[in-house]
Amino acid sequence: MRGATSGIFNVDQMNVIRDAHLDWCAEQSIDPGSPVGQQAAKMMFEAFENGHRDRAELIQACDAFVAARQEAVRLGAPAISSNAAD
Repeated sequence: MRGATSGIFNVDQMNVIRDAHLDWCAEQSIDPGSPVGQQAAKMMFEAFENGHRDRAELIQACDAFVAARQEAVRLGAPAISSNAAD
C-alpha cells in the first residue's frame, strides 16, 4: 500500500473519501457533481493527505473549511466592482 502523501490512494482510502463526500453532500443538500460538490471532494482529498483518515474527520474538515470561507463574507457589504477600469 502506498501512502496517500504520494497522491495515490488505494481502494479502501477512496471508499472512505467517497462515503464521507456523499454523506456531507447529502447533509448539505448539494449535488456531489456540482461545482460546490467537486470543491468539497477536492478539499476532502487534501484533508485525507493531511491526516484526516475517517469519515467523521473528513466531514469535520469540510465543515471547518466552509466555515472559514463564510467568515470572509460580509453580508450587506457594498458590492465590489468587477470592472478593472472602475
